[in-house]
Amino acid sequence: MLPIAVILGIALALRLAHWAAVRRAPFIGAPVMDSWQYDRWAREIAGGDWLGHGRGVFFQAPLYPYLLAILYKAVGPRLDAAYLAQIGLAVAGCYALYRAGRAMAGEQAGLAAAALAAVYGPFLFYDVQLLKESLAVTAVCFLLWAMAWAAAGAGLESAAGGHEPEAAAAASQTTAASQTTAASQTSAASDVTTAVSEAATAPSEAATGARRGAAGRWLLAGFLLGILALLRENALVVVPFLLPLAWSGGQLGVGAGPGRRGASAGRAALARRAGCAAAFLAGVALALAPVALRNGLVGGDFLPTTSQGGVNFFIGNNSRADGTYRPIVPGKQIPELEQREPARIAEQVLGRPVTPAGVSRFWLHHALAWARSHPGDFLRLTLRKLGLFWSWYEWPDAVDYYYLRGLSPVCRLPLLEFGGVTLLAALGLAFLGGGRGRRLAPALVFAGAWMVSTVAFFLFARYRLPAVPALLLLAALPVAALVEAVSAWRRERTAPTASHSTASHAGSSNEGPPDLGRKAIRRRPRSADPAIRAAGLALVVAAAFALPRLAGFEPRLDLVHYNLGRLAEESGDPALAGRHYQAALAAAPDDFLAWLDLGNLAARRRDWPDALRCYQRAAALEPDSDDAQSNLGGIYLALGDLAAASRHLERALALNPRSLQALQNSALLRLRLGDLAAARELNRRALEIDPASPAALRLRARLAPPTGR
Repeated sequence: MLPIAVILGIALALRLAHWAAVRRAPFIGAPVMDSWQYDRWAREIAGGDWLGHGRGVFFQAPLYPYLLAILYKAVGPRLDAAYLAQIGLAVAGCYALYRAGRAMAGEQAGLAAAALAAVYGPFLFYDVQLLKESLAVTAVCFLLWAMAWAAAGAGLESAAGGHEPEAAAAASQTTAASQTTAASQTSAASDVTTAVSEAATAPSEAATGARRGAAGRWLLAGFLLGILALLRENALVVVPFLLPLAWSGGQLGVGAGPGRRGASAGRAALARRAGCAAAFLAGVALALAPVALRNGLVGGDFLPTTSQGGVNFFIGNNSRADGTYRPIVPGKQIPELEQREPARIAEQVLGRPVTPAGVSRFWLHHALAWARSHPGDFLRLTLRKLGLFWSWYEWPDAVDYYYLRGLSPVCRLPLLEFGGVTLLAALGLAFLGGGRGRRLAPALVFAGAWMVSTVAFFLFARYRLPAVPALLLLAALPVAALVEAVSAWRRERTAPTASHSTASHAGSSNEGPPDLGRKAIRRRPRSADPAIRAAGLALVVAAAFALPRLAGFEPRLDLVHYNLGRLAEESGDPALAGRHYQAALAAAPDDFLAWLDLGNLAARRRDWPDALRCYQRAAALEPDSDDAQSNLGGIYLALGDLAAASRHLERALALNPRSLQALQNSALLRLRLGDLAAARELNRRALEIDPASPAALRLRARLAPPTGR
């Protein structure tokens, strides 16, 4: 196996080469969706708004934009600086994974885990994106290392203090022997007694030192889990799964030590376990406390992370859910609207203002009510999400893995992908005998807990990414076994030559029968097991790298072209944007957002018939979209069909009474109908929502009563 320095060098070289290839590519040089939001948020923070007064309670996990802001403050808002920093931290994560693997399963397994992480394609993909996933993976690697360190400390404590009765018995026997010897050698007896006394007290001193460090190790592990929760909030679901590990010392199934212990020893063991568990929880709380305090002071709710838990649970668990992301309001999936729309609907239903925590409870209650009333549907949906979690396909969010892979020569290499990890990890289960399963308990429990915490909500491939380091520790076992099998096969090939040389020397020296060496050679089993084992493991490892590529996964061209169209619109090229939207519709004719935005482009160039066609198609796909209904009302108003305009605008305001566009178009409609009072009231409501709206301000000037001379 390559030494760790070489593995880290490979990890760094691959990531730097990938960054150089895609740094100016769409979605990397020009971020979209969440990446764009993180960049804007970090710029606001770096500009001086460190508490985020205008944001209220955090809706998105805050740690990543704050770290990004610190970087921006130091070197300026440079995307390349962010990508290079993430690459450096990712390589550090590979080293942490090596240390975790070495502690849990040995040197070869640690090296294998680091090597697999170095060449894992999705890691490279997210290391060069303005997303929190790269840092989350690094945090998990250090968390696994911390838990392995804590478990090793517990083992040391058990070795030092877990056998005090046996140590005392051994001391007693040695003392008796010393007294017998003293009858003949008095001076030696004193030395022996002193040595026995030191030997008897040494384990107790070692145990005391180990106990002092155990709580500190679990405090660190808890703190790292809290840091992970500030990157990915669902990490809070992992806490109760890891707590028993802290209680048991990191190795599930390990007892308290010898069966015969005194009451004081039992109480001490219980106190030690409780102390480790309490330290673990204290570490989590220590990481979350500043955010909870900030949320309480700025937003009025002392939430430990964010207020979107209930919203996300509803998105993943309702009658329309399919296991992936489907916005609560169709077409409102940009980050700003993802926060605003659920709050608006909760207040509309309840008829009163609702706090961020209240909004989360509102949607959580509705999701749980649906699950209780439709248990069969809920079970089928959960099973579907389990399938999505373990799918070999990299389900895209805003940026498609397979599209960007085509732009990067590095990612076109036969790198490891998720399907290969699952194959190797499944084979790794066969290597958990001999106590290795207990030592790998932190990785096994974390992987399972992360799966539960993800499946409980909804799936993108990037949401399962933090589970991959733990799976790599399991996947490393067959790779390490392959290295050992190859070494054994090489030793097997050289062993007969060495035996023959020894036999010849023995015959010439006349120290035994002359044919003893030849008989030894004939009797030595020339086993082919190491070669067969090595060949079989090599075949599995090769299949793990090759099979996911052979599956032939292709980019989601509707998603790719739609986001390219958004970028073209933002850069001021509507013609290019229109071509991308058309390409998105060619790939997915029922793409609601593409129809809606294509209609917007037609409306801006005053092509009313084309705009009407696009909006009608959008409204047919999503009848509950207030945007589609409002846009239809505006087009009919432009065409002079006031009755049709009234129907669609009334529908839009019924869906969303705070739709600024629907209020503006309705005010214009009432003005056309000569109902100035209604027009002024609608204009007042629009300005109440957005006092700086240019269109509403212009309309107010038109509606102002004439002043007398």
